Amino acid sequence: MDVAKSQLTKNVKVKNLIIENLDGIIENALVSARRELKIPEAEFRERMNLLNEEFYAHMYDSIAQMVADHAFGSSYLQDWRMMKRRSQAEIVGRHRRAFLYFFGYLHTCFLIYEKLRLGLQGAILDKRHTLHLCMYGNLCRMADEIGILLSHGYTSAALTLWRTFYEHTVVGLLLLRENSNELADRFDAAGHRDLEVRAESYIKRHGELGFDPLDQQEVMDIEQRGAWLREHFEAQLFKQDYGWAAKVLAEKPTFRAIEAHVGLSKFRPFYIWASSFTHPNFERLTDFWNGDKMIMDRITAQEHELQAFVDPMQLTMACFQEINTEMLAIFSPDHQFEANISILDKLYEKLIGQLGETPPNKS
Repeated sequence: MDVAKSQLTKNVKVKNLIIENLDGIIENALVSARRELKIPEAEFRERMNLLNEEFYAHMYDSIAQMVADHAFGSSYLQDWRMMKRRSQAEIVGRHRRAFLYFFGYLHTCFLIYEKLRLGLQGAILDKRHTLHLCMYGNLCRMADEIGILLSHGYTSAALTLWRTFYEHTVVGLLLLRENSNELADRFDAAGHRDLEVRAESYIKRHGELGFDPLDQQEVMDIEQRGAWLREHFEAQLFKQDYGWAAKVLAEKPTFRAIEAHVGLSKFRPFYIWASSFTHPNFERLTDFWNGDKMIMDRITAQEHELQAFVDPMQLTMACFQEINTEMLAIFSPDHQFEANISILDKLYEKLIGQLGETPPNKS
C-alpha cells in the first residue's frame, strides 16, 4: 500500500481487521438465536434492545473463541515454521559465503568458550577471570542471536541487539585490559544498585500487577548486602552508572569515557545510528518513502539485499576481534597466541571480503 504525503483521509475506519465478515457472523448468530426462540423479527429486535452489555460481551467472546480455534488449529505452527524456513533458506542462499564466514567466526568463538569452560572446570578462579568468562559467553550468545535475526532478514532488530552487544564489548574490554580483581569487585558492587532499584520498583507495584510480594528474607538480604557494600566502597560508586570505573579513568566515569579509554570511539557513529532503532523517533518510524509516497509494505518486510547485512555483520565481528585479542592474551599459552589470533583474523578478513568492505583499524 502506498500513502502519499499530501493525502488527507477523513475516514480511517477499516472493517474486518481481524475477523473476516465479522458483521455477517454477528448477524448469522442473531438470526440463529431468533429461530431458536421462535419469535417474530420485530419482537426479537425489541428484546435485543433491552439486553445489557453482558449479553453482547458473551456473544463476542463466543465468536472470538470460534475464530481463534479455527484460525490457529493444529497445523498453524507447522505452517509458520515452514514459512520461516523457506524465508531463511532464501536469505542465507543469496548471501551464502557471508553467512558462512560470520557463523564460522562465531563457531570459533563458541569453541574458545567451551575449551576454556572445560579446561578450567574445577579450578578456583579469581573473580576477574570468572567475570571474563561470563562476559565472553554472553557475547557469544548475543552474537549468535544477531546472526539468527540476520538470517531471517530482521536487520533492524539485529542492529538494536548490536547496540547492547557493543555496550558489553566496551565494558568487557576495560575489564579485560585492567584484568584486576579490585575492578571486578567494584563492578560487582555497583551492580547491586540495579538489584535494589528493581526490588524497590517491584515492591511498589506488585499489587496492581497481581503478583505475589517478594519474600521478606530476600528483601532483607538485599538491604543487608547494600548496607555492607556502602560501608566498604565510596558513596560515589553507587550514584553514577559507571562509578565503578572511576579509579581507572582520568575523567568523569561515563560510557563515553570508557569507550574512549579502550579505543572504540571510532564506532560511536554506528552506536548513535543503532540507537535510533532502539529509541522510537518520528524519522525512524516513518523512514519508508519512495519519492512522495510511503511504501507501507516495507515496514514489516524482511530485508534480502546484501547492503542491509553489511553493517550488523561487520560491526559484530569487529567488536569480537577486539575482545578476542584480549581474551587470548589472558587465556591462550604465549606460544599459541599468534596462531590462534591468526585464525580469527583470517575468518574476519574473509567475511569482510564477502561484504565488499574495508575492515576498520583495530584499537
